Amino acid sequence: MDNMDIKEALIYPVRYDGWFSRLLKLFLLTLLPVIGWFVIVAYMLRNCNRWSNKDYFDYPNFSEFNELIADGCIIFVIFLIYSIPGFILDVIPWWDSIIPTFYFLLLIFISPYIFSRYSQENRFLDAFNFKQLLKFARQNVILLSIIMLINIICTIILLIPAALFIIGGAIIIPLGKESFIWFIIGGAFAGFGIIISLLGLIYQLYIFSSLAGNIYYLWRSKEE
Repeated sequence: MDNMDIKEALIYPVRYDGWFSRLLKLFLLTLLPVIGWFVIVAYMLRNCNRWSNKDYFDYPNFSEFNELIADGCIIFVIFLIYSIPGFILDVIPWWDSIIPTFYFLLLIFISPYIFSRYSQENRFLDAFNFKQLLKFARQNVILLSIIMLINIICTIILLIPAALFIIGGAIIIPLGKESFIWFIIGGAFAGFGIIISLLGLIYQLYIFSSLAGNIYYLWRSKEE
């Protein structure tokens, strides 16, 4: 019960039937400004809810599109409210810049609870239950640290090839002055790098929402 399903979370995005079509839908949604990202985040909320109930043997569905948009808006507002103290600290001239940075790192650290709590209760105010939040964070310091570490490692692994393609494209595109074919090749390189970065971001959101729900399930099981 005390172990996180890390291996399952890492392979989950491509494990079950229909993974490609869902990944394609999520990728296409990244191209839709604002609303597309609201839907993606709300979809990950549904995924988090499944993992919070140890029900991760299939993927969430895309039904009730309006509800997805609404949930995405709500979770955005929740994190915006949590970010306000960091923004205030950042504009106060006598505060050292490391303080707002530390605050936002702390917000990232506790974000699995906020995400999981709202996905379970679906009530706005439950995301601001500070007593439960502190209790959750205190009892899951190691597991929350593992989530941060996994996301950092995934970011590095996924950004390297994306950055190489984008940089390569930026180097090749100017050669288009000599031959149009170089412009096409450079554009293809840069475009492929952007595609990799977007797919990598979706993959990370899958892992984050899965492990956030997993930790919440383990914690809730102990509490019961």
